[in-house]
Amino acid sequence: MPGLFAMHSLVVYRLWANTYRHKEERLDVSNYGNKPLLDYIFSFVNDNNAPFQVNEGERFIQFDSYRQINDNVLVNLKSGRAGLRVDVVDTRTMADSGISYTEEMAGMVPSRLLIKCTPGLGYALIGIESVPNGGGASVPVTALKNYIASHTTGISLKSERVQERSALDAFTGVEQFELRRYRPSKNIEDGTVANVGTMSFIAKHKRGLRIPLATIDMIKDKKAVAEYFGVTSNYSGREEVFATLKQRDGKPKTFMLDKEFAVPITEVLNKSGQPPLSDDQFIAVCLDSFARAEDVFNRDK
Repeated sequence: MPGLFAMHSLVVYRLWANTYRHKEERLDVSNYGNKPLLDYIFSFVNDNNAPFQVNEGERFIQFDSYRQINDNVLVNLKSGRAGLRVDVVDTRTMADSGISYTEEMAGMVPSRLLIKCTPGLGYALIGIESVPNGGGASVPVTALKNYIASHTTGISLKSERVQERSALDAFTGVEQFELRRYRPSKNIEDGTVANVGTMSFIAKHKRGLRIPLATIDMIKDKKAVAEYFGVTSNYSGREEVFATLKQRDGKPKTFMLDKEFAVPITEVLNKSGQPPLSDDQFIAVCLDSFARAEDVFNRDK
């Protein structure tokens, strides 16, 4: 029986620090107070192997292990949210599994992140694997900032998500965009076979031409996309919009766009129905995304 796999996506944050006395001067990642940022990350993971609450909210997180690859650190973690009563259905039989948890419990979902700490850049880059039902992409960043702040003196840490316009500078045009709608499963076959119960509407550019990047503003609006394809915009089920953009080196990248939550574009790691990437594949995607971000930051200097 085929497995059920949820879509995973990648979001990227930039992290930097300065002292309270010299707020305009960024600290190098080789010296955050009295030691490199990498050392703080190692201690942070080792000190937080048990689940803990983030900022007294409903979000919880736990760090399992790390692996250093040159200036990068791959971190395995789990995160989730409390505050909801959940009854678990066995999708193989579509019957109640008998498993449930209360508002005081949090289902912890595994994910990964990669942190790049290259000396001389003036910032670190964090690629976070965003997963459904997890604690949220910002939670690991918040937890790391809180930890470093509590273990240093006179240092202010800041972070920002790599924003849409900055990310788009690394691309030359839109290859295609897709409106994907999911129909509710009505039987066990629908619930266990990838892509059954979905409807896709795809627009591609003409040969020799390219859809301009300015189209992204329209593509982000699900209602506008539905009207473009001539289908109803009042859809009650789950729907997603994907765009495949062409990089300056000619390679395509697929992103999920979501105006409803007003977030920057999010790179798709694996689509619904596809298994998650291996660690090596995840690292490769992160490093590619980091390279695009660094190129934009360098041109903006």
